Amino acid sequence: MKALIKILSILSLLSILISCSSNDNKNLFSDRLDVTGGVDIWTSIQYEIISDDQIIKTIEPNVTEESYMLHFMIKLENRGEQTAESFHVVFKESKPLAYSNGSLNQGIDNGKLKRNEEYEVSGRYTFDNMEQLEEFVNNSNLTIEWMEEEIMKEMILKLPGKPTQ
Repeated sequence: MKALIKILSILSLLSILISCSSNDNKNLFSDRLDVTGGVDIWTSIQYEIISDDQIIKTIEPNVTEESYMLHFMIKLENRGEQTAESFHVVFKESKPLAYSNGSLNQGIDNGKLKRNEEYEVSGRYTFDNMEQLEEFVNNSNLTIEWMEEEIMKEMILKLPGKPTQ
């Protein structure tokens, strides 16, 4: 009797599993991956930490001994079919002026990022100690905003946890 109950339990579980399973194995992310006709912004983020005082002093002659420099490059590219209208990029520092010297360069976008067009942001910041640099890396971000089919879109990028090798 117990064996019969076990067999019936297993068969009922199997029938429930079979009836609930779907033959349509749709990828949960297929809508996000299918950007045909829209804007598709690809990103590449690279950075390095420079600790050699001689190299730092050739770039920033007024830094103190034992300074650290963060050098980063962020490349954006629209690989979609549409132009990203009202295109706007802002680099948000973790704490304003937490660095001893700094410079940020951004591309010219004229408020649009057209199809197959690239946009670059690069920066060099020097810090008095490694803790300040790490805090800057961990808490700064790049905010990208654009209009697509009359809907405002936003992407927020952070620097990776480790420098580019």
